[in-house]
Amino acid sequence: MHCACVLRFHYALFVHTGKVFAILAAADNAVPLLSGVLYTQVYNATITSAPSTIFWVTFASQICVFILIL
Repeated sequence: MHCACVLRFHYALFVHTGKVFAILAAADNAVPLLSGVLYTQVYNATITSAPSTIFWVTFASQICVFILIL
């Protein structure tokens, strides 16, 4: 009886971990698609008026990733 409970707990833990990894993998594949469009639009819109804006966008995105890691 005790062994079955432990096995069920570990199975549920692995299923949950698998779902988390699936979500992270999907997000990991979506980021290049979205960031390419974002960077292109920001760069084209600000290259003449504020050329350093693209660097601030990069900085902001890296801060968001850092906060999500915490």
